[in-house]
Amino acid sequence: MKKTNVLRSIHDLLTKAPITFRERFRKECSCSVPTYYRNMRPNTDKHAPRNSYPELSNIEKKAAIEQGEKLIHELKQHLEELRKEIV
Repeated sequence: MKKTNVLRSIHDLLTKAPITFRERFRKECSCSVPTYYRNMRPNTDKHAPRNSYPELSNIEKKAAIEQGEKLIHELKQHLEELRKEIV
């Protein structure tokens, strides 16, 4: 059995996490990459309150939370698998 470089494995997983989250959110909400990032930027309208952000729909909020929970669960599973290798 080949030993896993635990540090590299965790680093790779965490590096890929934001892209994985973005792609899953985009798929569920049917939005483009520019729309995804536009929804995270502060409003640029001079009449908008300072440091305000675009309002997400309840469906988008629910999708973000669900995809975040799913990704965290997968990260925890991967860490448990790595932990089993060292015990």
